[in-house]
Amino acid sequence: MGDGSTTGLLALMLAAALVGASVSERLRLPRIVGWLLAGLALKWALTGLDHAGLALAGELLEVKPESGPLYFIKQLALAAVMLTIGMAFELHHIRRLGKAFVWVGLAQAAAALVLTFSLCGLVGYLTGSEQPLLMAVFFGIIAVSISPAATLLTIRQYEAKGHTTEDILTVTGLSAIISISLFDLSLLVFVEIGWVQLPGGAAGIHLAVLKLISATVGSVLVGILAGLLLSLLHARSSPAQSTVAPLAVVLGILVLAKPLNLDYLLISLLAGLTFINLAPDPGSLEQRLSIIGAPLFALLFVIAGYALRFEVFTKPGMAALVVAYVVARTLAKIASPYLLSKRLGSGEVLPYLGTGLMCHGDLTFGLITSLRGMWSGLEPEWVTQLHSVILGAIAVFELTGPPLLKRTVVAAGRGQGHSAVSLAHHRPGRLEPAEARSSLAASPTGSAATAADR
Repeated sequence: MGDGSTTGLLALMLAAALVGASVSERLRLPRIVGWLLAGLALKWALTGLDHAGLALAGELLEVKPESGPLYFIKQLALAAVMLTIGMAFELHHIRRLGKAFVWVGLAQAAAALVLTFSLCGLVGYLTGSEQPLLMAVFFGIIAVSISPAATLLTIRQYEAKGHTTEDILTVTGLSAIISISLFDLSLLVFVEIGWVQLPGGAAGIHLAVLKLISATVGSVLVGILAGLLLSLLHARSSPAQSTVAPLAVVLGILVLAKPLNLDYLLISLLAGLTFINLAPDPGSLEQRLSIIGAPLFALLFVIAGYALRFEVFTKPGMAALVVAYVVARTLAKIASPYLLSKRLGSGEVLPYLGTGLMCHGDLTFGLITSLRGMWSGLEPEWVTQLHSVILGAIAVFELTGPPLLKRTVVAAGRGQGHSAVSLAHHRPGRLEPAEARSSLAASPTGSAATAADR
């Protein structure tokens, strides 16, 4: 396997992205779904050609998306996405949301944590999984996360703008902060009390604790500094030069994160948060990021589709855990905003907001990958089972989350007498986007709820 194989696979993936986007438009599906299915089809096609005896297909299959250039592309795209998600934390926007934002953010996170922990713990115990309680804790924490990339790119595809889309992005960012923080904290506690055994004995445990603490604190500090630097570069650069600034900062984050043992996703999110509240005309940077990142984002989801795994569904015990995880997380994300709307009123919380929080994939994969990395390929059985179940759940949510998000944005726009995505089109399969102007604080007339019922 050489550089030629990697370059060839990247070329095929870009071609698959074009085909997937075209097919998804004709079927009126979010473009992300087309990219995912294109990646999956490419993997199946190469596997079939390899079985047929084509040597080149075998060489291409040896290129692993978990390492090398493909993994770097994923990291670069995710860092750019998290930078944009961080920009949803603009102070005036947070003040507008007020208590409704806090209630929705915490309620959906707590519901996902508790329901997924409970159901997966019960199923794990009944199916004889190793360390079912420990697995259930991590299942619950990972279920809190919402895919930043899938959420952002689906919203961008339909050019949906307004309070509802801002609210979804803000809750997505808050969920990322909660899941990353809980993940690091739980791992720290479990290592300290001996539930999680790491190689290296007592010295290895103390070193792991120190690394976890320094990684979280260091990521916060570096993220703030990166945001300050980006603000300075943005303010002093010409329009042409300012296109280079975000790319330079994102690359710098990736370069520093690995040797310093920092979380590049958390750094990028905090950099975006710092930038949006300090920089002049921050909106222009997001537009440039969308242009720079377009091919990266397409590759991100083709690679994700290429890496989807369905083998877990052939094992009854693992399949049962996947079903439990999917059911628990779906109920938590959908039911919590609905129940809050009943308690606080539909004028405070959109009852159908939960269907916009279903995307699940990139951040989830990052968390489980970081957990496996602590054993350098020699992880215990419960970590292997956890990884397999999460990959199976990702396959479900990656394909269903974007269409549900599209439905949420459409319903929100109609609830205000607008259409978040115009269903009229000039040619078959072409959706004409319009602006969404709904929010967590929907119209007090209850029109948002009416739209959800359509």
